[in-house]
Amino acid sequence: MRHYLLDDLNLTQEQLLGWIKRWIDGGLQAMEELPAEHRESGGFCHADAAPANQPDAE
Repeated sequence: MRHYLLDDLNLTQEQLLGWIKRWIDGGLQAMEELPAEHRESGGFCHADAAPANQPDAE
């Protein structure tokens, strides 16, 4: 994707970073909104507790 944006579309480095930021920010915003819209999922993304295999689950 990076080569396409830089080589084919001739984006500058600044434009590339703006493109990356836009899509990462949009994806993270969607991930924050989904649990708020679906409260039945629990306190975490899809549960009431962090998975047991996570270091901070204790």
